[in-house]
Amino acid sequence: MTSLRILLLLTCSPTPLLLLGCSKSPGADVGPTFPHPPATAPIPSGHDLPWEYVATPQRQQQILAGFAKLKVGQSREQVRALLGPPDSAVPCYESWNFNKYAGWHYSYDIRYTPHHSLIYDSETLLCFDPKTNCLLFTTSSPGFGQPDIGTPSDP
Repeated sequence: MTSLRILLLLTCSPTPLLLLGCSKSPGADVGPTFPHPPATAPIPSGHDLPWEYVATPQRQQQILAGFAKLKVGQSREQVRALLGPPDSAVPCYESWNFNKYAGWHYSYDIRYTPHHSLIYDSETLLCFDPKTNCLLFTTSSPGFGQPDIGTPSDP
């Protein structure tokens, strides 16, 4: 679990916390996730932590160009058409009621360090409404360099 996902658990909404990866599933997602290439040696980064993963320049361009076109209310299919397949797609549940589905979350990674540093990593998490399956908001690491879209609220 990345630090961005942990941050989302703490800031996603004013009262509930979301728990990622519970056993009951709302069904399969609308498509596959992005296959990361096999792990290799750490990638030099220019700071004290090496990169564990760096997306190809084409993948970075697709994510950043697509992100600029995102709008609250777009379907998961529309988001995938803009950004490509997510690096992960996770159904989420409310922490106080593990049986209550709280929507899909997609993560898109540009680069990250082995222990997922919020200072250096570049990733964004997209949260979808559990009833409509439409984009509600995004929350990004500071290194992503794009403003968040939408506002977290209780579904």
